[in-house]
Amino acid sequence: MAYNVVMPMRRVKDRVCAGSWLISADPAGQLLTTGQSVSFRRGTSIGLRNMSWRFVTLRFLALAALAVWLGGFTFYSAVVVPELHARIEGRVAGTVTQHATDSLNVIGVGCVAIWWLLVRFDQPSGRRWCARSRLITLTATTVLLLVLLVLHRLMDHRLATTGLSGFYPYHRAYLIVSTAQWFLNLGLFLTVAAHD
Repeated sequence: MAYNVVMPMRRVKDRVCAGSWLISADPAGQLLTTGQSVSFRRGTSIGLRNMSWRFVTLRFLALAALAVWLGGFTFYSAVVVPELHARIEGRVAGTVTQHATDSLNVIGVGCVAIWWLLVRFDQPSGRRWCARSRLITLTATTVLLLVLLVLHRLMDHRLATTGLSGFYPYHRAYLIVSTAQWFLNLGLFLTVAAHD
């Protein structure tokens, strides 16, 4: 089956770019000009990759959301929490961290939703293991986010009803799950790098 590409072309190193299409220059070094067409057969190695602007935008949003979520969590846990507990009495500091983690979890829900859209509309590449890895990692981070949401509600309820009595086992579990999720989210970044 032959395809024709008819659109403006420009030269980029040894390749010819046409919109979102990337076509390797032919061995003779001839360049295509506006209005010319090129024919190729499916499965031939000509360096063609079609990524719509919508998909590129969705991919950018997914990466940006993950960067905000992961970066926010990293900064919060590495800088804010130690400073907060060093300068403010424990109960007040706990209230601040309670509200901050609520915000981080909301960002996480938005991020995971965008990533599920990305998985849904992702264009298959030759690396099936990468798509499977992304799906497994995203499923795991989604499950862990749901666990964190439940643990957060349990901790809120425990603080409201009994104070610190029985709070710390939930808190310890929350820290362990959020650390595991942090590593999984790094894995999501790696699946994008491996995808390309």
